[in-house]
Amino acid sequence: MNMFILERIVKINDNLYKTMLSTGKKVLLENSYKDLTIRYIAEICDVSVGTVYNCFSSKEMLVASIMLEDWLELMKNAEREVAAAESCADGLEAVFNMVRRFVEIYHGVFETSGVVLGMHAEQHNKLIEQLGALISGLLARFGKNTDPDPTRFLAETLLLAGCRRTVAFDDIRVFIERVTN
Repeated sequence: MNMFILERIVKINDNLYKTMLSTGKKVLLENSYKDLTIRYIAEICDVSVGTVYNCFSSKEMLVASIMLEDWLELMKNAEREVAAAESCADGLEAVFNMVRRFVEIYHGVFETSGVVLGMHAEQHNKLIEQLGALISGLLARFGKNTDPDPTRFLAETLLLAGCRRTVAFDDIRVFIERVTN
């Protein structure tokens, strides 16, 4: 097969993948988790159900892919905010705010789908690993303890507190400052 045709096929598939993701996200956020089905995405994108299944093995995989895109984008923003932070606490607040923004985007999904309750330990550990890397760099920048245990503890604390919509960073700031000093 000639390279031009192969590149075109890859571009079409990439565009279709992005279209299915954006369509799925729109349905997920404007309607509900329940309304998002592989069949509905196929119908809206004018493709066969099998085509959607070629990209996403299940509804859960589609939702995870949608959420992952936002998570990675929020992580990039948090990395910039952490790098610009004038204190360790301000950087940790940026991490907290990133988690909170993610929860605000997907609160309806979490409330109606059981996605969080169904999170596997492997997925949780990956989130903590990503947050921990961000936190470790911040702690190192301010000459703080970057041992894995306190870093993981801070990552777990910020993830848990960020997911609790009734908790503000100021509610945990004094505690965070004590842990990092």
